[in-house]
Amino acid sequence: MEDVSLYEFVANYKFHKIKNGEREYKLRSKPVLPNHRKFNPMQEAERDNFYYSLIFLFVPFRDESTLVMEWETMEEAFRRHREASIRGIENHFNKLQKLLEAERNWKKIVDARNKAGFTEELPDNKEDDEPQLLGEIIEAVADIADMHINVPILTLEQREAMLNVDQKRIFDKIKVIL
Repeated sequence: MEDVSLYEFVANYKFHKIKNGEREYKLRSKPVLPNHRKFNPMQEAERDNFYYSLIFLFVPFRDESTLVMEWETMEEAFRRHREASIRGIENHFNKLQKLLEAERNWKKIVDARNKAGFTEELPDNKEDDEPQLLGEIIEAVADIADMHINVPILTLEQREAMLNVDQKRIFDKIKVIL
């Protein structure tokens, strides 16, 4: 639950009952679209509330006081969280790309083994090619482990393409306003 925003929590979980003095929540069979107050960032009086509501709803947190630092304006805090989210999305996207590449490599290895007629148990007269395959597998796993290193810089369009429906809707509204 560390990476779940308030919006995602309300959309996907419902209060079930109190058990042993603690509330129990259940996963909804279908997510709902939570209602929340909307603020107009074009009006000076509502601008801080607008940015704070976006942060409060869409940034995962355990302690609300960590959402905005004392020295930050609401807009600066929003931009900081947005940049962190973009970096997280980039890292996640890159990890998925590496996993897909590893899966393709794994399939090539399996196909090559099947084509060569390998079985689970090798006969006594055949040499064991497992060390070579094991080396390729270890290399693929090492590539996955190093995914966070040398993360490519993505364009805004590439980043935007990775957003989910709710994030895209909010991003489009902010784009129109800015």
